[in-house]
Amino acid sequence: MQRRIFIGIELPQQARKQLIQATEKWQNLPVKWGRIENMHATLLFLGYIDDEMIPEICDKIRKGCQKSDIFDINFEKIVLGPDAKRARMFWLEGNPSEKLKQLKNNIGEELGIFQRENKAICPHITLGRIKRIAWKKLPKVPAIDEELSLSIPVESVQIFESLIEEGKRKFIVLESCPLSY
Repeated sequence: MQRRIFIGIELPQQARKQLIQATEKWQNLPVKWGRIENMHATLLFLGYIDDEMIPEICDKIRKGCQKSDIFDINFEKIVLGPDAKRARMFWLEGNPSEKLKQLKNNIGEELGIFQRENKAICPHITLGRIKRIAWKKLPKVPAIDEELSLSIPVESVQIFESLIEEGKRKFIVLESCPLSY
């Protein structure tokens, strides 16, 4: 059997609550808002992985995490992503992060499937997905660019399984891999 696997950073509960509160003013827009329990920052999407490969992949991700020190990711504003012209999502956008790039590179090297990133990574947290047909029917597309300062400590990386239960997307943590101190 195969499972849909990705690597991400779990958000503290207080940060999740803050993000839900920040999006309340846009609840009337045609957006499928993310569930509070699913909020995370994605680092790498691995795709569909055979069950028997998961322990080895977890081991490699743990080794990659051990090469990275704990750090913070700083987020600064809610915007339409990937940009206003090609809006598909609402997301919280972060500042470019060299440490996040290094973490991704360390994990990628252990997995042997990713090339080294040359530029800093701009992290984001998906808050909701735009319902495209309804969005195009809006009389005026809203400009979304709202400051929201949020700092997330990155002490570990989670290996998630993405599945659908009772018609809803659910992310389950398979393993949490600590970074170095």
